[in-house]
Amino acid sequence: MSCVLISAGDLSGCEWPSAQVNPYRSFQSLHSDLSIDHSVFVYQGTFAIPEISALSRAQQSHMMLRHNQPGPALVLAREAVAIAPDNLFSETALGDAAAAGGDKQMAEDAWQAAIQVAQHLEPGAQASYVPDLKSKLTRLFAGNN
Repeated sequence: MSCVLISAGDLSGCEWPSAQVNPYRSFQSLHSDLSIDHSVFVYQGTFAIPEISALSRAQQSHMMLRHNQPGPALVLAREAVAIAPDNLFSETALGDAAAAGGDKQMAEDAWQAAIQVAQHLEPGAQASYVPDLKSKLTRLFAGNN
């Protein structure tokens, strides 16, 4: 049995540009076992939470890149994609890590996959992701002309 604590902001989705990318959305239909000061909700049970697990690895991958560790970043990003394939955050992390490691083809493939996912979001949410991803692709191949 697990115990999961989720902030009200994450649970409501207000901190995510689209409900589709909110990894906590599966908890919205559940009744919490406990509420702490009406701002943190506690769920107890057994949960399949691949989006949350993938997001965690994607965030860890970005942290590794900030510490100039592309190898470990790539391992974490690949794990994220294995856990949640076709996930915006997983694919973006994989593209970032691959680019940092010099694998342009893997970076392009991952960012293109992320763009495909992002293009299925609401128009306002697309604007949060698509331009940045396209910019990464442009920079990736800027030196090849």
